[in-house]
Amino acid sequence: MLKKSKKIFVILLIIVITVFSMTGCVSLFLTDSEKNTQPNNSPNNQANGGIETDSFTPPEEVLNYEYEITTPIKYSSDGRIATEDVSLSTVTLVDKVMKSVVKITINEKDGKYDSQGSGVVFAEGTKKLKGTETLENILFIMTCAHVLESNPHGATVLFENGTKKEAILVGGSESHDIAVLAIPKPEDFESGDIPELRKKDVKYKRGEVVVAIGTPIGLDFSVTKGIISSERTITLDATKKEVIQTDASVNPGNSGGPLFDGLGRLVGIVVAKNVGSNIDSIGYAIKVTDNHEASLDAITVATQIIKNAGGDYVYGSIDGTLTDVKLGVTVGGNSTGVYIQSIGSYGSIAWFNAQPNSQTIVAGSNTAGDRIVSIGSTDINSIKDLDTVLKQKTMDSTISIRIARPSLFGSTEIIVNVRLVPNVFGNTPHPVTGY
Repeated sequence: MLKKSKKIFVILLIIVITVFSMTGCVSLFLTDSEKNTQPNNSPNNQANGGIETDSFTPPEEVLNYEYEITTPIKYSSDGRIATEDVSLSTVTLVDKVMKSVVKITINEKDGKYDSQGSGVVFAEGTKKLKGTETLENILFIMTCAHVLESNPHGATVLFENGTKKEAILVGGSESHDIAVLAIPKPEDFESGDIPELRKKDVKYKRGEVVVAIGTPIGLDFSVTKGIISSERTITLDATKKEVIQTDASVNPGNSGGPLFDGLGRLVGIVVAKNVGSNIDSIGYAIKVTDNHEASLDAITVATQIIKNAGGDYVYGSIDGTLTDVKLGVTVGGNSTGVYIQSIGSYGSIAWFNAQPNSQTIVAGSNTAGDRIVSIGSTDINSIKDLDTVLKQKTMDSTISIRIARPSLFGSTEIIVNVRLVPNVFGNTPHPVTGY
C-alpha cells in the first residue's frame, strides 16, 4: 500500500513539474503584444450569463474636470539653431529654465514613494468641474505616460524651490508615451517662467547644444549637457516615435523631464536610453515640436489631451483614441500558442475581472499562464492572430474568449464574455490609491 501511495505521489509530482516547466519555457520566447495596457472606464456587468453594456458612470471619487489653456503656448521668435557660438552659458540657461522643471513622485507618503520621474511646465490655464462656473488657475505639466504607469492618480509634483503640489491627471496616451498633469498655480510662479518652444520650421542640426534637467536615480534637479547626435525614428513598445538622439547623460528618473536647446527652448521630453556594457551616451527625447507632417509631436499630443478632457470618458486622450480597443494584457507566444502573462490595472479584461458578480476571472500569471484558444470562431495560434482579430473589433462590442487554464490533470477550458472598452489613459475599473 505504501509503495502504491509513493507511486501516485511521484506521478503527481511529475505532472506538477511538467506544468510549471511548460509555463517557464513560455517566458523564454516572449514577444510583447499590447505591452502598454490601455485604461478604460466602461465595465462589464455579468447577469444571467450575458453581458450588459449600459453606459458607465464614473464613481464620485473621479472628478470630471474641464480644462482650458488660457495663455497661448509660447513659441520662440528666434529662428537660430543652438550652435556653441550663440548658445547661452550653461549657468545662464539653467537659471532661465529651472523654475519650469519638476520632480514627480508616485504614491508619496511621509517622504517615501513607489517611483519617480521628471516633468516640465509647458502651459497655464484654468480648471473647472463639469457643470459649474468656478475656475481655478492651474499649470499644465508634461511628462511621459510610463512615469505615471503604476498609478496615474498618485502623482506629487516638487519644484526646485521646495514647493510641493498634489497633481491631478488631465489625460495621456501610452502609445505616444505622453501624459499631462494639472496643479494649482503656485503664487511664486510667473508666466515668464514657462519655457518657450522651438518653432516647427527651425530644423534640428547635429552638433547643437542641449541640456537635460531631471531627477536621475533620486538626484533631484541634476543638470547634464551634450549635443544633438541625430534625429531618429525609433520603436518603443511597438510604436514609432520621432526623437532627438543626444549624448547628454540621462538615467532612470530623467524620464518625462525636459531637454532644452542651448538657447533655453524646450525641444524634447526624455523617454529612453540605450543600455549595455558596450554602450555609452545614447539617450532619446521625444520631439516637442516636429516638422514631420506624418508624426504627432509631444506638444500636439499634449494639447489634444487637454482639449479632449472632460468628455464622456473623464480623462483626455488624443484624437481617434476612442475607436481603439485593447484587452489590456501582456501576452507571450511560442509554438504551443498565445499565453496571458500579466493583466494591467486597466483594460477590457481588468474591467471584466473587477465585476463583483463575475463567477470566472482571467487571472493571467496567477494561474501559470492562461492560454487564449480562440476569440469567437477564430482560433488564436499566434500573436499576429490576436492582433488581427482585435483590429476588426469595435469599441463596446463583446467578444467571447475561450481560455485553456493549466491544471494538475492537463487543462480546463473556460469561456469569458468580455466587453471591449475605449483606450483612455487613467480610467480604471476600481478606485486606486491617490484618487
